[in-house]
Amino acid sequence: MYLQGRGVPADSKEAAKLFRKAAKMGDAAARYNLGLLYYLGSGVKQDSGLAAKFFHAAAAGGSREAQSAIGSLLSPAKEVSLLAP
Repeated sequence: MYLQGRGVPADSKEAAKLFRKAAKMGDAAARYNLGLLYYLGSGVKQDSGLAAKFFHAAAAGGSREAQSAIGSLLSPAKEVSLLAP
């Protein structure tokens, strides 16, 4: 909602706050999205280490997107986009 501005003004800081709450409750999608925000530095200070932490937690929860993101982080080809389908 806040990340994409659906029904509210887009606000990546508020999105990060809400994803953090959901991630603490074990939501794999929230953990992936929070990892993505940390990877991109959107709404939070850019931190690849925290991004990897959240991607790993999301992957452990069954998130295929997070599994792909981990592969992208480990890839020697850093041009690989985490946002690619």
